[in-house]
Amino acid sequence: MLKGDISLDKVSMNNLNKLFPKNNFHLAFFQCHLSEISYSIPGTFRTLHVKQVVINSDSILRIDSLKIIPLFSKIKNDEKTSQQLNSIEATVSRIQVLKVDFMKLLDQRFIAGKVFINGSNIHIFNRSKKTKPSQSQTLPFNYFNHIPRETRIDSFIVNHSSINYEVYFKEDLKTNLPKAKGNPDSIHSANISINHLEIKEAGVRVYLKQENKFNIDKIVVSNFNNFDNNDFHFDALQCNLSKIVYSIPDEYYTLHIKKLMIDSKKSISRIDSIAIIPRYGKFEFGEKMGHQADRLEATIAAIEISKLDAIKLFHKKLIADNISVNNTMAHVFRDRRLPREFKKQPMANGYLKNIPLEVRLNTFKINNAFVDYEEFPKDGTETGTLKIAKMNMSMSPVLNHPHKNDLHYSDTYINGSIMNSGTIEASIHAPMEGNIYAIKGAIKDVDLSKLSSSAENLGKFHIESGILNNLDFHFIATEEKATGEIVGEYHNLVVDKLKEKKGGKKIAKVPSFLLKHFIIPKNKDKSMNVAKRTGKINYKRDPTRLITFYFLKSLLSGITASFNLGFLLPQ
Repeated sequence: MLKGDISLDKVSMNNLNKLFPKNNFHLAFFQCHLSEISYSIPGTFRTLHVKQVVINSDSILRIDSLKIIPLFSKIKNDEKTSQQLNSIEATVSRIQVLKVDFMKLLDQRFIAGKVFINGSNIHIFNRSKKTKPSQSQTLPFNYFNHIPRETRIDSFIVNHSSINYEVYFKEDLKTNLPKAKGNPDSIHSANISINHLEIKEAGVRVYLKQENKFNIDKIVVSNFNNFDNNDFHFDALQCNLSKIVYSIPDEYYTLHIKKLMIDSKKSISRIDSIAIIPRYGKFEFGEKMGHQADRLEATIAAIEISKLDAIKLFHKKLIADNISVNNTMAHVFRDRRLPREFKKQPMANGYLKNIPLEVRLNTFKINNAFVDYEEFPKDGTETGTLKIAKMNMSMSPVLNHPHKNDLHYSDTYINGSIMNSGTIEASIHAPMEGNIYAIKGAIKDVDLSKLSSSAENLGKFHIESGILNNLDFHFIATEEKATGEIVGEYHNLVVDKLKEKKGGKKIAKVPSFLLKHFIIPKNKDKSMNVAKRTGKINYKRDPTRLITFYFLKSLLSGITASFNLGFLLPQ
């Protein structure tokens, strides 16, 4: 197994029939110099190789060139072992531990001043496929029971390290795994305390050349056997990570982040250059989903979080003063030729409550966003696009699990430009509990002809001219229906109804004549009685539609009602 020298001084044992019980074995001094260690770890199909281990009288432990080598290649690992075990391969250049109390190890306690791990590289490969494992073999979780029941380290530093985790799943094997002797949820370690944890120049999945740091001050885990929110504590967190690539589980998206910075001492956090990239093209995305779905492609210049309580993130709480999402470019596409998913959708508060964190923010802001929504109609040959530019939103407060003494209402303010023409402003007054939303706002100075391309492809009508001077709206939206009214003011509106013909869309003469002379007056300005410029909103909610669809259709129902025979808007 090994070569070397071991020196023990003043050894005494009270009871030779017992091995190393508490207060039975005593040792005044221990020193060793070992080399060429080769040890096959029982039940793991792995071999441990260590070039050198040195323990000297100054309570210093040094391990040089440590390697964990699997007996089989990563591809053949599960086949040869008849188990779905991770293939783990690791190398560590050096481990150095200062001020070790070696005698405490006999009492299953690891007490040390500083632990340095340099040049560690870990590769984990998980290849799961449906094979029935041997029931006689067990997963080696019981080996965890031999770790110290107490660990106290003043400073733990990991430098120049990488972890590459590679996974290949064919089927879910939860029902096929052998029953383990021992359970990783019941590791017999009563207390772990680390005053300072630092990880720098580290790479996860990919090997990063630039310096990345992750520092934690005074980390304490009080009980691994009953781990909960009160068992994990640390005083400060600092990290600076870059080139993050993350495939979102169960979604067809990959998240790219150029840089992430958190400093809990300054209570700030910043994420730079975020990209949300779909893994499939516009039409292929919906086909993969098997139903209509919004395909999102977006970039965000930066997300800034002020007065972030980083410590609470480890307790599933997002607590901060303000989150600002700056300079967003988003493209949304939906193919309405695909079948629609008739799944019940939550109201706005429902989306907040579905967030797997407790969220407590004074303000959430979106600054200077550009959103274009492209849609392929159910009946048609071309897409139509609606663009909202220079969009800003502010929501205050944001509480998905409000406390007894919190505010009872939240207010949201939105403004932007429609097709780079005119403005839209809206406010939403919503209770923290319940679903009664008071919505009001105005659309002003919109050149309606800029909507013509979208109207032609989605609604089959052509807007020749028209200026929407002002459209005031207010309504109450509940889980059942929306009620309210709109008051409009426009002039020089000329609309033609289209019909599909060979060679493209053509103006339908009779419907267009009726639109221009009887259905839609050319002018509705302030000289007209306000009652004739008012439309009642009375729209029943479809619970299988998104909340944005519900609010928009409620507004359009008022516009439709303001004309004698209805405004021919896309359905």
